[in-house]
Amino acid sequence: MKRLLVGLAMAVLAAVLSSSVASASSGATVIHFNASYPSLIGDLYDCSGSHIVKTAPKALVKDSETCIVSGNVSTYYAGTFTSGIACPNEYGLPPGTECGTFPPYAAAPGAIDALVNWFSDFNGAVASSWTITLTRNPDGTFTNEVVSYYGS
Repeated sequence: MKRLLVGLAMAVLAAVLSSSVASASSGATVIHFNASYPSLIGDLYDCSGSHIVKTAPKALVKDSETCIVSGNVSTYYAGTFTSGIACPNEYGLPPGTECGTFPPYAAAPGAIDALVNWFSDFNGAVASSWTITLTRNPDGTFTNEVVSYYGS
């Protein structure tokens, strides 16, 4: 799991980010971003999304993004995956952080090292919860739709 955390942290640091800011009438600030980075197993992420911060009446911090995943995607498979399992204390993540399984890290569901969490492609923050939908594309790549929330 430490390899996963280090790899994901490196991926966020290596991400090529560009962003623009917009405000919505709902009181939310929306920052559009792009990120491209390699992951641990030779898969490549090319993402675009929105980082949303709303303070009232119901505060939230949310990322919504779409990534095209190419390269080594041999262990990926289509499906919808969610967090919902308390991350083990030994992961060193903030209390209340939820883990889950999703390809390519779901090869051994139930094993601690198969539990993963999501880091924001906008700022590297640890998601408190997430949903990932993977779809296999005709060209062999995968589309990764991610909705993640931050804070408690």
